[in-house]
Amino acid sequence: MDKVLQNVLIRPAVKSDCKELFNLIKELSVYENLLHIVTLTEEKLIEDGFGPNPVFRCFVAELKKEASSSTLVGYAIYFFSFSSFTGKSIYLEDFYVKQQYRSLGIGTSLLRNVAQVAASESCGRIDFVVLSWNRSSIDYYEKLGAVNLTTTQDWHLFRMDREAIFKLADGSSATKTASVAATTAATTSIEAAIAAVATATA
Repeated sequence: MDKVLQNVLIRPAVKSDCKELFNLIKELSVYENLLHIVTLTEEKLIEDGFGPNPVFRCFVAELKKEASSSTLVGYAIYFFSFSSFTGKSIYLEDFYVKQQYRSLGIGTSLLRNVAQVAASESCGRIDFVVLSWNRSSIDYYEKLGAVNLTTTQDWHLFRMDREAIFKLADGSSATKTASVAATTAATTSIEAAIAAVATATA
């Protein structure tokens, strides 16, 4: 096991890693039973991570097999975010190590590199989510000092998918419906008040 770890290099991902990186992302989605919601493509991964305006950063764990042969066995995707409470933050989007290479220290090495970036950039925190059934990962993160905000602060994670985004963007969301309903109710109340005055003065 120690020999395997000695042959693993943790480094920033480069564009040429994207084919293997995309395969690892799909492996993660299978592990989490979420492959059916993956719409990302390898081309979009390249554009978003290595185009003119990259929106994420990534560390990969590269296993050297032979002098001229290597393979990626893990990765950590993260990006900078902002908290109005603590300032600059990091959001850990993905963290994955292939099953046969777990419990060797590779995952901790990946996270340590992310933590080093957070420390050097004066980030106030690193945020991430864990599926509720993944007890082993929850225990692992808690041992590293992470706090489960769902239990300690009663936070709930919300998400708007593309359909909800476009509905809100073009004004056809539930908020518009609620606004129309409120306006209708207010108009009805005014009409009722006018009718009451008319009756009283008749």
